[in-house]
Amino acid sequence: MGTVFKVKGSATIKDLKAMLCDKYGFPENHPQFFLAGQPLMDIQRLVDCGFLECAVDLVLKNIVGMKIFVKLPSSQDTIEIETKAEDSIRKIKTMIQAKEKIQTDQFTLIYDGKLLEEYMTLASLHIKNESTLYMVSAPKDILSISVQAPSGETFKFKVKPLFTVRDVKTIIESYTGCSVSDHNLIYSGNELEDLKTLAFYDIRDESVLEVSPVSFQIFVKVCDGKLITIDAKLSDTVKEVKGEIFRKLNVSMMPFDFYKLVFRWEQLDEGRDLASYNIRKGSKLRLVLSSSVIVRDSAC
Repeated sequence: MGTVFKVKGSATIKDLKAMLCDKYGFPENHPQFFLAGQPLMDIQRLVDCGFLECAVDLVLKNIVGMKIFVKLPSSQDTIEIETKAEDSIRKIKTMIQAKEKIQTDQFTLIYDGKLLEEYMTLASLHIKNESTLYMVSAPKDILSISVQAPSGETFKFKVKPLFTVRDVKTIIESYTGCSVSDHNLIYSGNELEDLKTLAFYDIRDESVLEVSPVSFQIFVKVCDGKLITIDAKLSDTVKEVKGEIFRKLNVSMMPFDFYKLVFRWEQLDEGRDLASYNIRKGSKLRLVLSSSVIVRDSAC
């Protein structure tokens, strides 16, 4: 490796050593200079060695490697990296990636309380042999996530780690045209809270989220005047709700098809879902015989 220093002829060998130590982080007693095979003394001036006031092209041979330690954030384990003082932080991160299979854009290195810029070298940062660097997670600025809708469709979105769950719901709504404010987002089996960020839940690139309708309670007045409570979802069909009523009553009744559900004096089509009738939490329905005359009832 050729290294060019701009020095004056009046500079001493010791001055040149100091420049080299400052650039590469070597101990002061490490660099040795030779001219025609003879060692040069610290007190000798360059001009005395035959150098004029010009650039000195210095070839460093057999540079002694150094080792540093890197403390990992998750396991608190410490790994050892064999490197050189002139190696950049970018190169160190590449070595860590090869050793630990962690992408270089997923972490930052810290030394002496400072974030280390990738273009800087160990020498320029005054990082010495056997120093310890600390790794901290640095998620990508933009993540690609997949969102699975209740219909089974899957959509891909670009998001940021600091987006809230509510932000993601808004993005989904803007794309699909369907409100998901009354739906839950699920990740790894856990329901996500609207005000928490994706980073809080450790949602990473290529993660998959699921949209799950929120359950709510509705009330149903059956033929004997009894009022029962049913857990339902907006995506539930009228037929599914009717089936849940029959299961909850657990009594022998007339055939299933003989009964209809009524909401706001309208007989409900069994193929439609609750959302299409604007049935929400606390709504009251009636279960009636299909041949019954629908009578206005303030309880419905």
